Amino acid sequence: MKQPSYPSRTGRETASLFLLQLTFILLSTGWCMGCSPGPKTAASDQWQTPTEWALLMAQQEKQVYLHCRMLNDIARAQLAAGEKEQALQTLKPTLELIAKTDGLVGKNSTQEAIIKTVLELGEYESAIQTAENFTNPSLTDPIFKEIAFALIEAGKVSEAVEAVQKLKNEGSAIRVCESVAGALVQKGQQQQAMEFVEQIPQLNIKGAALCAMAVVYFEQGDSRQAYELLKPVENMYEKVDDETKIDQLMTRRDQLLTKFVNALARGGNSKRALEFTEFIKDRDFAAVVAYQSVIVTLIASSDVKQALKIANKIEDLESRNREQQKIAEIIARDSDDYEQAMEISNKIQNSGFQYSTIKFDALANIAVTIASKSGDYERALKVIDAIGEKENAAERKYYKKSALEDLTVVAAQSGKGEQTLALVQQIPDLEKIDPLRSLFLENVVVNLIETDNWKSATQVVNLVPSPEIQSRLLLLIANELARKGETAEALGITQKIKENRRKDSALSLVAARMSEAGNTDDALKAASQIIDKSEQAETFISIASKMLRMGNEAKGIAVLSKALDLISKNKTISARVYLEMAVMPLACEPLTTAQQKVADKDIVTPLKKSFTPGEKRVANRLLQAVQAK
Repeated sequence: MKQPSYPSRTGRETASLFLLQLTFILLSTGWCMGCSPGPKTAASDQWQTPTEWALLMAQQEKQVYLHCRMLNDIARAQLAAGEKEQALQTLKPTLELIAKTDGLVGKNSTQEAIIKTVLELGEYESAIQTAENFTNPSLTDPIFKEIAFALIEAGKVSEAVEAVQKLKNEGSAIRVCESVAGALVQKGQQQQAMEFVEQIPQLNIKGAALCAMAVVYFEQGDSRQAYELLKPVENMYEKVDDETKIDQLMTRRDQLLTKFVNALARGGNSKRALEFTEFIKDRDFAAVVAYQSVIVTLIASSDVKQALKIANKIEDLESRNREQQKIAEIIARDSDDYEQAMEISNKIQNSGFQYSTIKFDALANIAVTIASKSGDYERALKVIDAIGEKENAAERKYYKKSALEDLTVVAAQSGKGEQTLALVQQIPDLEKIDPLRSLFLENVVVNLIETDNWKSATQVVNLVPSPEIQSRLLLLIANELARKGETAEALGITQKIKENRRKDSALSLVAARMSEAGNTDDALKAASQIIDKSEQAETFISIASKMLRMGNEAKGIAVLSKALDLISKNKTISARVYLEMAVMPLACEPLTTAQQKVADKDIVTPLKKSFTPGEKRVANRLLQAVQAK
């Protein structure tokens, strides 16, 4: 009887990985053969290698952002091992998914992280095609900036310009071009910057980019080069459309003029800047923006008289008041002439409700400046006492209280424990503070801890009547102490927290800090005191993940098993997200000794080629636990 032939081990692994990635593509696009993978199949039969296991774990996550983030992490690990083609296959399903998203944006967004990986793979067209679908400037601006830089670094300057042209929002295109051009000059890549800007077809965008480059040259002290760049912009605005508005704020023509005025002002040429400000048609907004640029430059050169004169040119009273406030605050900060600063603040004219806000903000900020620069809290308090002398009692009380809160934070930042306590006691209606609006108290205690005044921080807590706010502040103190390595004191603070939920959170934070410092035994002891089993399981998983990442695999697996034991015994525990947090630390090679010493721990290591028997057992348990959720 003829024996069947089997592919080699390498062939089996490659085929298995390909099929699993194909499954991802089909599942991620919503296609299915009338069935879905279920937990009934034995976990050990569903995968062979750490890569296959990690991909299978990612498949279980139905929340699109977490699913895509996990696949991106796997792709980065494959890329770290030089497996470019495999990384691209892993990422492909995410591109279609994130193309339909504009939510959860901001720094380190899932979308931006994935685009960066795609660019690292050299797949520029895929990155552009995906990014074209985004409309939120919080996404488009940083992502197209990354795309442009990647193309320029690859010697594809024309393609970089073409990519930016695909932005649907003209304001975004302007911001990206300015940012790219200015950053290239800062990095000493002047030739690439000019090559990039010269190929921009729209005059208003080209002019804005030239102004951005000029500003960098002024900052570097190269005025000659800056003015050379500004020469063509001087007449460019006359050829620019005067009807279309950018971001619904100002016309293309007026916006270019404001950027030109700003560049001239930054170069110290306030006279020319003011001349071009007169050409701006929108006097209520665009002209104000231009005047602001000139005012900042004049104050920097100590020409307060001229700065005030220009502020008075602003026709809109509210905008004029804002500029006077800014002038007063800068004078207090840079020249220590507090009397002049207060005189300017008191001259702010009444323009309705907004008048009080601007005037009192200015006086409060001057008081804060006096305290922070000179330490003269008595004088600062006198400035605060002058707030609202002519206003009604309720308004006066509100603004004085706000100013006292700001002053208290400054005292805490300066490490003045006794002064901080004295100021807290002067704040009216401390017993009426809304627990959801106690941010200033949180700032106070955190700053006291950072300046080694943790005993004063606990005294501040004792002055607060609300048990809910007390618990929140004690949690912050425990976390900050643990972060500074004062774990014994941190654990002592956690015992003072009366609310079990806050106490558990504090213990979890302290345990995490201990684990980060390598003090794993004490971290586990702290975690064992947590009452809520979900919080405890999550903390164990977090500790285990750090252990695995740092190469302490035996203990990491033991702690992870402990968390899984908890989850299996308590069906109400919801720790799915935390379970998935352990995927990459278990699947990837640990950090080397040298990598562990690097401050930035966002280092990607390759996926392991195989698991030890202990690692495989806990990997299967993780998969079963996630599939059961």
